Amino acid sequence: MKKLIPLFTSFLLISCSTYYGNLTGNTFTNQKIEATAIGSSSAKYVLGIGGNNRSALVLEAKKNLYENFPLKQNQNYSNFSVDFKNSFYFLFASQKVIVSADIVTINKGSNSQNETPNLIQNQFYPNDAVYVYSKLGKVISVDNNKVKVITDNDLKIKDYNKNDVFLINNRFQPEYEINATITYKVESSAYVPQYKNAKILAIGLTKILVEDQSDSKKAILERDIITK
Repeated sequence: MKKLIPLFTSFLLISCSTYYGNLTGNTFTNQKIEATAIGSSSAKYVLGIGGNNRSALVLEAKKNLYENFPLKQNQNYSNFSVDFKNSFYFLFASQKVIVSADIVTINKGSNSQNETPNLIQNQFYPNDAVYVYSKLGKVISVDNNKVKVITDNDLKIKDYNKNDVFLINNRFQPEYEINATITYKVESSAYVPQYKNAKILAIGLTKILVEDQSDSKKAILERDIITK
């Protein structure tokens, strides 16, 4: 009987998670994206009982979004998306709902219907696709030296230092291309330089995130060790 207890306990702790989402959008003429608004809600269930149903969770998350990110004059919400994270622990389950939307300013005085804002080279913007360490994510907002990011795999929202966030395009460093192969120098134990090839995944303000071609490990490189 004692042998069965650890086995039963480990069985109870076995868990898995699933993620899925959808996007619904409305686009306004002459809009400029200012930030991304986020709202969330969650519920726990035992044997399928307890907590709100999915529709109620979505409404609760949407209400949370409105409370956290109230609109200013000439602003509106656009491109709503809903993401669900379902986790299962044998007898128990939980569901988390994340509702996000772009906050856009509607420029009524512009004559161009397809106006594209000029992007500052060394700046992050809402909806930028990024890497934070080894995780993919999306920028929600930017405040001084902090970038608020929601990560794709776990839907967690966190503030990061700008130097720890890597952009999946070459706006910061136009001389490099995403997915291009580069060669960089590494020091061996005999202090004899060796060279490795890697693929560029994302580009930071001062460094570059790469994936080594020999072992697929990710590394953050200083630009001065890149030879070509």
